[in-house]
Amino acid sequence: MLWGLLALGLAGNMAASSNGLLIGNAVFGPISLASAIALIVHHYRNRHR
Repeated sequence: MLWGLLALGLAGNMAASSNGLLIGNAVFGPISLASAIALIVHHYRNRHR
């Protein structure tokens, strides 16, 4: 689910950037950032020692 959210956020951010829509960047940028941070946290919490 997090990977899909990251892909959606990045695709939306690229589409908004290419069309010059600032509101799209304001929406999809934090979605991408939050999902990337969540994936990193999940990785470090569930790695084997």
